[in-house]
Amino acid sequence: MTRLHFIITIGLCLTVLACDDSQSIGSAPLDMSTNSMADTGHQPMDLGVGSQDVGTGQTDMDLTPTLIPAYVDVELRPRRGIYRRSDRPAIEYVVYDRIGRIIADAPVRLDIQPMGQAEIGEDETITFLLEGAGAVRACATPDLCGRASFYVDDAAPSLEIIEPTRAAILTGDPSIRVRGRTDTDPGIRVFINDRPVMVDEMGEFETELRAEFGLNRIDVIADDGVRRPATRSVREVLWAPTVIPADDAEIALDRVAIMRFHQAVIDRQEAPDPPGPDGVQRVPDLAGTAEALLSRSNLMMLLDNPQIADDDDFSMRITNVDQGTPDVTILLTDTGFEIFIRLEDLAFDTEGFIDVAGESFSLVGRVLLTVAGFASAEMRIDDQGIPGLIVDDFGLAVESLSGEFNDSTAQAVVDTVGSIARRVLNSAADELVRDLVADELPNFIELGLDDVIEPLRDISLNLSPDPPLAGIELNLSLNAQEPIFARRDRLELILGGTVRQPMAVQAPHPHPGIPDFPPEADPVWPPNRGISMAIRLSLFNSVLSSAWHQGAFSIDLSEIVPDGFPQISGLTMDARIPPVIVPAQPGSPNLMELQFGEIDLFVQNPLNASPDHYVMSLRAGVGLEFAAGEIEGIVDEVPDVRFELLSEGGEFPALDPALFSALLQAQIGPELNEAVAELLTVDLDGIVVEADAFSPLNSDIETITIQPTFPSPPRIQNGWLIIEATAVTEIR
Repeated sequence: MTRLHFIITIGLCLTVLACDDSQSIGSAPLDMSTNSMADTGHQPMDLGVGSQDVGTGQTDMDLTPTLIPAYVDVELRPRRGIYRRSDRPAIEYVVYDRIGRIIADAPVRLDIQPMGQAEIGEDETITFLLEGAGAVRACATPDLCGRASFYVDDAAPSLEIIEPTRAAILTGDPSIRVRGRTDTDPGIRVFINDRPVMVDEMGEFETELRAEFGLNRIDVIADDGVRRPATRSVREVLWAPTVIPADDAEIALDRVAIMRFHQAVIDRQEAPDPPGPDGVQRVPDLAGTAEALLSRSNLMMLLDNPQIADDDDFSMRITNVDQGTPDVTILLTDTGFEIFIRLEDLAFDTEGFIDVAGESFSLVGRVLLTVAGFASAEMRIDDQGIPGLIVDDFGLAVESLSGEFNDSTAQAVVDTVGSIARRVLNSAADELVRDLVADELPNFIELGLDDVIEPLRDISLNLSPDPPLAGIELNLSLNAQEPIFARRDRLELILGGTVRQPMAVQAPHPHPGIPDFPPEADPVWPPNRGISMAIRLSLFNSVLSSAWHQGAFSIDLSEIVPDGFPQISGLTMDARIPPVIVPAQPGSPNLMELQFGEIDLFVQNPLNASPDHYVMSLRAGVGLEFAAGEIEGIVDEVPDVRFELLSEGGEFPALDPALFSALLQAQIGPELNEAVAELLTVDLDGIVVEADAFSPLNSDIETITIQPTFPSPPRIQNGWLIIEATAVTEIR
C-alpha cells in the first residue's frame, strides 16, 4: 500500500466514526431549542484530532481523536413549565465538540443558580428548596456551561380570614378588626387594603381598620412573590354608628326629614307683583300670597249678617264690601306666627234709614274705613301628623271711619263720634277683620303648610316584574312630628316616616336593620335664606332594605347568560344583606354611592354535581337630577364589580371570576341600576293648595299652586341629603 492510499484509508475511518450517533447518553431525545449551549456564548473552535507525523511515516499508537468541548446541552426530565417543590426532576446533559460530536466521558460540574434555590443529589436529581425562578448549570470548563431554567410554585398561598365574618354588621366604635392566617413560609407577604401587615412565625396576622359608614370592603392578599394572581379574599362589613330596627311589615323612622322655611319665605316685606300677561300672578312669599288672595276676594262672605241694624228708627244694611288695599305681615315667633292685617280704604256700601227728631233720612251711601288687626297663633301637630294653628291672642282697631251719603243729614249722623250708626259700622268692621286674623288667615297658613307635606304622605314605590328582576310594592309615608321656631328667623318642620310593605314578608336572611348616623347628628344647612329640605340617608336605605326584604336582589339570572357559555346551565344571585346608599368619597364626581356586598352567586356547570359558589360585591355612583316635576335618581351604568370564588362544585374547573365581572357589568348591572334609580325617583309636581283654604273668601281664584325649583345641586353631610329650593305661588 502506498503512503497516499494509507492516508486516504485512515481519513475515511475517522469520517465514519465522527458520523456515528450511537455514542449519545440516555434514551430520551434532547430538545436543543430550550437550552443555551454555553454560558460564555462562544462558538466552537477547530481544536483538531489525533495527530500523525506525515514526514517520518510514524503514527500514534491510539487512533481515538482528542475531542475538545465546545458546548453543553442540559435538560430536566420530566420537563414541566412549573414544578412543585415535591418534584425530583433528573438532570440530563451532553457535551459536544464544535462539529457536533458527543464527548461521552467529558467531566462536568453541576450547580444551581441562584444558590440556595435548590440542591443537586448524588444521583443527579434536583431537590427544590424555594419557590420561584432558577436554573441548573452543567459546566464542562469554568467558562463553558449549559443551563436549564425552571420555575417552582407549590400553589398559591393559603389564606383564611377568621375575623370579621362574612356579612358582619358592626356598630359603635368606628374600627374593624381583621384577623387571619396564611402559610408559615417566611416569603409570604400579606396586604390588607393595599397596606402590608406583619405575619408572625405561625403565619397569623391581625390589624385594625378605620370603619366608614356603610359597607367596608376588606381586601386581603397573600403574596408569595411567585404565583400570579396572588391569593385574595374580599369581605364586606357593614358599619354604622347605630342601626334602626326593622320588622317584616314596616320600618318606623323618627326625625327622618326636616323642612326649613326662613322668614323671607314667610314674608319678604314687599307687595306682590300684579298678574302677568298670561293672567297668572306669581308670588314668592306667604304674606304676599295672602295679600293677593284678599285683593281678589269678596269679604262680604265674612259678615254673618249684612243687616247690621234693624230697628224701627234705624235700619242699615251692607250691600257690598270693597277691601281696598290689604297689607298682610306674618312674622315668626318662638312658637308660631304673628299675623298683622291692615285694610286701608276698606269701603262698605250701605242702604237703610235713620229717624232723627221724627224725620227719616236715607242711609244709601259708602262708609270708608281703615282697620287693623293682630293675632298670635301657636303651631301644634295632631296625632295624624297634620299641623294646625291655635290663635291665643288677637286685637282690633278701627283707625278711621267716614261716610259718603246721598243725604247730608245722614252724613253728619255717621260722622258724629258716638252715634249709633258709627257704633254698628265699627262692629261690622271688627267682625270682618276678626274673622280674617283669627280664622281665615291662620286657616290659610295651616292648610298651605299641610299641602306642602301632603304629597309626602303617600308615595307608592312600585316596580312591575321585569325578568330577571322581581316586582316590588312599597309605600312611603312622611308626616309632621314637631315644629321648631326661631323668632324672626326660621321654621323647621320635623318629619317622621314609615316604609311599609303591603303584607308581612319574611326577609330572605336575618335582617341587620337600617344603618344610620348618630341620632344627634344635625344637618349642615346652606347659607341661603329660602327653603331647604334635609333627608336622612336612612330613608333611602329603608326603601332599599324593604326591596331586599321582598327578594328584589335574590333572583335567577339564568336567562341572561349569553349563548356562548355552554358551561353555564344555571346562574342565581342571593344578597345576604341589603344594599345601602352612603356618601360618596371625597373627590368623587357622584353625590352618593350605591353599595352591594356579600352577594352569593351560584353558577351551575352541567358537568358538575353542585354549583360553583362565588361571592360578589358591587359599587355604583348615584346622583340626583331635578327634572320637570320630579327628583330623579341616576345610577352609573357600569358598576365596579368584584368576584371571588369560594368553592368549586365538581372536578371541572370553575370559570375565572373576571369573566363574571364582565358578564355582570354588561348584563345585570344596568338592569339593577335602573331598578334602584326608579326606587329613588320621587314626583315633585306643583303642590296644589286645597280650595278649602281660600273658598270661604269667595274669591275669583281658580287655583293656587306652589311650584318648587332647585337652584343648586344637592349635597350630603352628617348623614343628611340637603336640597335647596325656592318656591313661587302661582295664582290663577
